[in-house]
Amino acid sequence: MSSTFGCTSGRIYSISERVYNDGYKGLNDYLNQHTTKSFWSFLFHCRDMIIDTTTSATSNWKDLNNAWNTRFINKAQTLLNPEEFKILKDKGNSDQERYAKNLEVCWDKVIHESNLKRDILEYKQEKE
Repeated sequence: MSSTFGCTSGRIYSISERVYNDGYKGLNDYLNQHTTKSFWSFLFHCRDMIIDTTTSATSNWKDLNNAWNTRFINKAQTLLNPEEFKILKDKGNSDQERYAKNLEVCWDKVIHESNLKRDILEYKQEKE
């Protein structure tokens, strides 16, 4: 199993292939199953998966937003026809500007829950 590593605040976290694939599976499922697609809707419907696959400590909502938006756009481009993709991408660009404050609040909550889950897991591992 391959891994990549990220380092934040001196702590190193392994990102397993399973976690990486789970994130892309969630993207794929969302784009294939929803007739009305948008990045904002993806965040709403796939919030738990995003929290579960956010494995390294972070406090920058813009970095997470940009990473997931890029994944979303890249996956959409492979699954949608060119006309649908253009509409989705244009809507996504306008939504990023229009809902910037809402996105910040959403990502701050994702960061908080992800960090909390990770801290609980680390605590349980230390107790074992």
